Amino acid sequence: MLDDPLGQRDCAVAVARGNPDLLNLVNAVVAGDLPAGTPVHGRSLDAIRGRGALRVGVTFDPNADSLPERLKKEIELAEQVGERIFGRSGCVQFELLRMDERVNSLRSWLHFFEPILRICSVVGTILNSNWWHLGMAGKLPELFCPKECAGQQDFVGLDYYWGIDSFELHRVHQLIDASMSRFDDAPVDSPGLLRALSRLHRWFPDKEILIIENGCIDQADNHSREQYLRAHIREVTRARATGIPVAGYICWSITSNREWGLAFGPASDFGLYHINLDGDPELKRVSTASAEMYKRVIQEESGEELPAPGAH
Repeated sequence: MLDDPLGQRDCAVAVARGNPDLLNLVNAVVAGDLPAGTPVHGRSLDAIRGRGALRVGVTFDPNADSLPERLKKEIELAEQVGERIFGRSGCVQFELLRMDERVNSLRSWLHFFEPILRICSVVGTILNSNWWHLGMAGKLPELFCPKECAGQQDFVGLDYYWGIDSFELHRVHQLIDASMSRFDDAPVDSPGLLRALSRLHRWFPDKEILIIENGCIDQADNHSREQYLRAHIREVTRARATGIPVAGYICWSITSNREWGLAFGPASDFGLYHINLDGDPELKRVSTASAEMYKRVIQEESGEELPAPGAH
């Protein structure tokens, strides 16, 4: 979409969690937005000053006689960051790391709390999953959504995959698993889609609703993908029959794909058409039972005969 070619960026920097002031400083140095001599402050920056050196992990020997230009650039950037923190050069301590040591080197001794923090984060996300729609409906304090923003969208869009009834608290662990990309036991709750559509219609009675994503892996919560899609499309039919203006439904996804960097397999494959992403260089599309079922649903809805396979 752009006429001008994009510039090449080959610099990536990671800092330990909980050090936003250091990360902001690194970003400013990389972008060239921080003039020399500008004072910098922050809790983690003060801690680095107290330690007496900025520690930088690298995967190469910084003292080697000859280095590629990009590695020289890494050293130069690190020295610039150190100079901004200490006000003088020569305050960077380089530490040689293997490639597989880089991420773990940033972990604090409190890392064993991370599973608990992750669960709390997921639960918080579940409890606040309607924040966008609440803001657009004018149901949030102005601090979080200015009044002039409320009701300015053209339509209401939602993704719906999994859910639990409010009385099924014993299934919360399944919802947490689904939020952490463990889909095999994700809680299938097709009536939840109708509840969500009804709620959004109450909040936005004059807006059309578009179901942007809805789909399932091959088997989840003892439901096949065909059963899952049939059940959820049935709820869309019920919604439209009661006057909820559902303008469109998009199934995720038409083909196999890479879900969130997960290992490819039945537990991460949402495709109506299967593609052997790891073993087929031609990426041939193979129809599944759910694709055939979805064809029948379209045929039933349209009342028209579908073309034979391979026809145009």
